[in-house]
This record gives sequence, structure tokens and C-alpha cells, in this order.
Amino acid sequence: MKKTEPQVRQKANLGDWLVISQGRSYGSRGYATRVRNLADVMLDTYERRAVLIVDRITGEEEVPANVQAIVLLAHETGDHPDVLAHVSVRARNLKVLLCVLFDQEKCNKLAALEGKHIFLQSITADDVKFEL
Repeated sequence: MKKTEPQVRQKANLGDWLVISQGRSYGSRGYATRVRNLADVMLDTYERRAVLIVDRITGEEEVPANVQAIVLLAHETGDHPDVLAHVSVRARNLKVLLCVLFDQEKCNKLAALEGKHIFLQSITADDVKFEL
């Protein structure tokens, strides 16, 4: 089912985003950091606030220290953790924005912002705004 979710979301006009954890009501900001696999950095501590742009999350990871938001780019597999996964619960408890982005064009734009200070805000359960 998860592999067909992008097409189902498009047909149902559900938007390009799936928000798993809302994060803070005023939004999340930090330096965009590209990570291939969240498991590789889950025990790291970031010196400055970070927004992780991730290609793979299994659901069993921890949220790294000083991470304000995690965006999973679901353009490759479409696979993502569910709302009851360990990382989802930890993100909610820590008020870290955890979301999945399905749109290929937006994935490319967000990935290109690596190293830049960005702001993300969950608008609804299926929409997130991001800006420099």
C-alpha cells in the first residue's frame, strides 16, 4: 500500500506532504543537512540546529540531538514510518516536525538547500511550507 500512496494521494487531492509529527506550532528552523539513512546519524549531536533531509527511515531510529525537523524524501521507494513507529512517537514527544514529501520536484528543491538555514512549518496534516 505504501508504494501506491503517492498516486492515491494525488488522485484524492491529499497534497504532497504527510505530516507524522506536527512539531512546534511556530515552526522549525535549522541548517538543512542531507542524510542518506537516519539510522546512520541517530546517535549524533548537531552543534547547530539542524533540519534533516533524509532518504531512508525504518521507523526504529532515535531523533538525533538538536534536530528540529526531519523530512523524508519519499521519491525513491515511497516507504515511510507509520504514526506508531518508534521514531514517530519520539518526534512527537520532542516536538520535532516529522514529515514525508512525495513530490519529486519539491524533493529536488528541498535537497538543493543543503547547508542553508531554512524554516519549515506544518500548515495542515498534508501541507508543510518551507522557505529560506
